[in-house]
Amino acid sequence: MSWFTQKIQTLFNQWLKNRIPPNQEIQLGQRQLFIFSTRSGWMFALVLMLLLIGATNYQNSMVFFLSFFLMALGLLSIFFTYANVSGLKLRALNASAVFAGESARFPLLLESHRGCFSLGLGFNRQLQIWIDCLPQKSLTIELAYKTSSRGWNRPGRLTLNSEYPLGLLHCWSHLDLKQKVLAYPKPISPEGRLLQMDEEEGEKAHHVLPGEDYQESARYQAGDPLPHIDWRVYARTDELYTKRFEQHQSETEWIDWDAFQGVEKELRLSYLCYQILQRDREQKNYGLKMPHQTIQASLGSNHLQQCLTVLALFP
Repeated sequence: MSWFTQKIQTLFNQWLKNRIPPNQEIQLGQRQLFIFSTRSGWMFALVLMLLLIGATNYQNSMVFFLSFFLMALGLLSIFFTYANVSGLKLRALNASAVFAGESARFPLLLESHRGCFSLGLGFNRQLQIWIDCLPQKSLTIELAYKTSSRGWNRPGRLTLNSEYPLGLLHCWSHLDLKQKVLAYPKPISPEGRLLQMDEEEGEKAHHVLPGEDYQESARYQAGDPLPHIDWRVYARTDELYTKRFEQHQSETEWIDWDAFQGVEKELRLSYLCYQILQRDREQKNYGLKMPHQTIQASLGSNHLQQCLTVLALFP
């Protein structure tokens, strides 16, 4: 792309940003829509011009009538092409996170009072789907976009196009619905490398914590909870004993950034991502140690999402 073409593209993008500013919800109107002739429209205009020349040359009233009828039809098509899309409301919904290199699905909610027919939608000026939105109905669709790298991925402006009803004109727009999707690092197996355990926490150590499993009865001491008094023992010995409840905490594994010294940053993140997913599948408690940030050991979907998000947004 030449310098001149890049300059024109930059100026056009800036003009488009000022005319149609980014917004998660946009209702189409005169400011957002543009109408231009299609190839069929230019052919229609050429035929109409030839008919007018022939009617004038031969003074044929029937050809004049046909020419004026087609001219009126062409002018009315401008109104109907615009009215088909005008008033359509588009709202961007949240996209689910994916792994780098996968195709993300961007959901859109469309609403139209009058209805909208033969409407094409897509990203990067490539139409992916053609839809009809019935009057007084809402429609939810999904558009695909392939992520290129970890972190936030933005598909850019949404391209909208319609040539309804006659195909002589196309009504189009480029909308920025501020859509983005979070891409986690692509999981790659670290080829058998073991998870590194935090020595300060105790490598694969079992810790005894208060719990709900009855273990034994011990002599009552001041401060022991009264509901835990073992009254059966008191009835036999006339002495106060309290029930002890304990449970063993499952071993905790640490997924450590420093476990892969000398490995390139993106590959290291992919290793960590693989280990996180593996520990989540195995239902094992795990924690994550990153430079300047530590996520305490836990388990569950929220913990999984928190760890993967840290990897995705790592500087």
